[in-house]
Amino acid sequence: MPKAEGYPLNVKRVSRNLVEFNVHHQKVRIRRTVTMEALVAFLNGGTDKDSNLAAKGAPMSLTEFTDQKYLPSAAKPRLPNRSSYDAEVDLVSASFKPLGKKLLHEITRQDVEETKVAWLADGLANSTIKRRLSALGRVMDYAVALGYVRENRIPKVRGLPAANRSGIWLKLPEIDKLLSHCDPTIKPFIEFLILTGARVGEALDFRREDLRPGKFLLPTEKQRKPMREAMRAFTIAEMGPRFARLLPQLKANPRSGFIFYLKPTSSTPLSYSYLHHQFIKAREAAGLPDIHLHDLRGTFAVHRAMIVKSFRQLQYELGHSDAKSIQSYLSRAETFDSEESVFYVPPLAQKS
Repeated sequence: MPKAEGYPLNVKRVSRNLVEFNVHHQKVRIRRTVTMEALVAFLNGGTDKDSNLAAKGAPMSLTEFTDQKYLPSAAKPRLPNRSSYDAEVDLVSASFKPLGKKLLHEITRQDVEETKVAWLADGLANSTIKRRLSALGRVMDYAVALGYVRENRIPKVRGLPAANRSGIWLKLPEIDKLLSHCDPTIKPFIEFLILTGARVGEALDFRREDLRPGKFLLPTEKQRKPMREAMRAFTIAEMGPRFARLLPQLKANPRSGFIFYLKPTSSTPLSYSYLHHQFIKAREAAGLPDIHLHDLRGTFAVHRAMIVKSFRQLQYELGHSDAKSIQSYLSRAETFDSEESVFYVPPLAQKS
């Protein structure tokens, strides 16, 4: 059995891809793809203590290693499904900036923290940042396994601070511009979000039985109850003429009962991935690249606050328990006239 200087290696195979050995009475598991030369060099300190460079080959940048080593391996047994492989390529590619040109062994935890802060400043959702860092972590794990670096310096991500988007909402001309660029398959859904303040999940779960004579119900998330046990009711007449024009388009799938769906034969509502993809295309075409789907909920809140002026009513319609955010919507709406609201009803229409 080969030995590193002062490190007896009692190696045994523990699975198809892993071997185990003891170092200072601690068990260490590595992939079988690590060469013994790289392992011995690693255990003997291969390079300077402060360096993350292991003893294998010339230094490679993150982009080079990913293209030449990681993605070819991902196309093999670990990701046999082609769509999974394509998704991995897209995710890893999106995660390169600004780390891609850095050499693998020069990437520090500080670099990762700065990248995370930059992504938050760009308005990326926490879930997106976690997926990107997880993808980078997989690349670095593979670099460790092949002996290119000594450790993975991409930390696991927990408790990212939420980006503050309370001040982001669309004015009336921007709403019309966004809707004009929406694909017909998602346009009623996007308008429904703007006119009801529904969360995306609530709107996707909107069904035939939720449309009643003169009113409609929305399932309310965030209430510590099963999804459809907490419902909030809206009077159709109070939702303005735009909602009245939208109403005839809200036809349930005869098979599933869902209001928003892609195919009549489908037993499920619109998929979030399809919706998100189409929304990104619409916002780019409308010149609103920084708008997220959830910002349409804030759009509803500000426009509604221009009309109702009631803290309790706005809180109920949003299905929201945070008094501070409700008050911020009301305060923001004070600087606008009711005529600037998507819910404005002209006097002649009110009389009729």
